[in-house]
Amino acid sequence: MKQFMQIHHQAIEVVTRYKKVESDLIEILQKADDHKIYLNFNCKSLHDYTMNVLKLSESVAFNFIVVARKAKEVPELKQIIASGKLSVSKARKITSVLTKANQNEWLRMAVELPQKKLEQEVAKANPKEANPEKTKYVSESRLNLQMGISEELNKMFRRAQDLESQKKNKHVTLEETLEVVLKQYLETQDPVVKSEKIKSRKNLAVARQVQLRDKGQCTHRHPTGQRCNEKRWLHVHHVLPRSRGGPDTLENLTTLCSGHHRLIHQHL
Repeated sequence: MKQFMQIHHQAIEVVTRYKKVESDLIEILQKADDHKIYLNFNCKSLHDYTMNVLKLSESVAFNFIVVARKAKEVPELKQIIASGKLSVSKARKITSVLTKANQNEWLRMAVELPQKKLEQEVAKANPKEANPEKTKYVSESRLNLQMGISEELNKMFRRAQDLESQKKNKHVTLEETLEVVLKQYLETQDPVVKSEKIKSRKNLAVARQVQLRDKGQCTHRHPTGQRCNEKRWLHVHHVLPRSRGGPDTLENLTTLCSGHHRLIHQHL
């Protein structure tokens, strides 16, 4: 019996420290976000920093960052986490609905309700939370996509399915319909795909050559050698700045995401 109680007291001590560390990490992430210290570690964002420098998993990093930012808007959220009454993972459940105006109600529910019931209450207030977007591998080359859509979008989706089925004179699945729609969009909007089509032309614009060469992805490499995987918010960057006579040539241009572009200019 004595040994059991010793283990029990050790467990309580560790849990208390764990809850305190959660609160401490929220506070330090708020400071890191305010001062943008991640730029000094070749990271384009706080999320990039928490994953590649602090080595947190993607889901843990996401939860802490979302809660830390919401706690700046609603400081009482950090206080109740610091008290040990609410975990970060459970606090994350209410961030989409929590405001200064309704904080008393939602913080009370977050503390008192079981997680399943809390999720149901959040879904009532914010229906999009009932079907969060996510993908999950079901085989080596196939994924399951889960997301909620509006009734209007569903009508558009079904209309496109009907038209594609009529065109091919056979039943077309929603997956096949989505593939057709996305291919058509990328053919007209994706600069990489458009560049592929005209790469044989002698007058291919330099900017499109950059898109084609860099495959529409940031070229910055982390100290580990891993290339940044960002394919949004991209800029064309002059390796030798224009202010120093840098030319608009393919060799002097590269693709950077907004975060790494800002990082490069900060150190120029």
